Amino acid sequence: MLDKLSIDDISDTLESFPEPVLLIKVEGEVFRLVALNKAAWERFQFRDVALGKSIDESYFSQEIKKRLMRTFSVARTSAKPLVTESSFELPDKTTIWMSNHVYPVLIENAVSHLIVSSVEVTDLVEARNSLKASLSLLASGFVTVCAWCDQVKRGDEWLPADKYYYPMSGSRERLCPACKPD
Repeated sequence: MLDKLSIDDISDTLESFPEPVLLIKVEGEVFRLVALNKAAWERFQFRDVALGKSIDESYFSQEIKKRLMRTFSVARTSAKPLVTESSFELPDKTTIWMSNHVYPVLIENAVSHLIVSSVEVTDLVEARNSLKASLSLLASGFVTVCAWCDQVKRGDEWLPADKYYYPMSGSRERLCPACKPD
């Protein structure tokens, strides 16, 4: 069906999507960018991208080319939708994170095209990384406390809680000024 549509028809359809969408033609091991919408041009800061060129001929870095080729090969071979999350360095050297959904288009039981839809998830990835770091920091601060006597384990030894939390003899005061009896 896609082979019977003109590039203009396909481009008009892609423009109806608010997120970046690319149409990739599959020719064996070669993947050619044949159409993309305005959101893709803007998000990925495409400059000198010539439609019809293979991914290998694109301006992407070698790392991104390898990642795209691997992703597209898996989608072509499996003929099943695929979701990936990856970083992407823009020409202005900023790095963004994208969640990429790759949908194979089957014609006569063979993958003829891939439709790639991308959603920026930079804020989500940064929040997830911050949460991981916070949880790691929190976990490193856990102490083991005896459920019976409230002693605290430090290494191989058990200490009374006040000696663990207030190891200096002069700092054993545990009541704030408002709670001290007169």
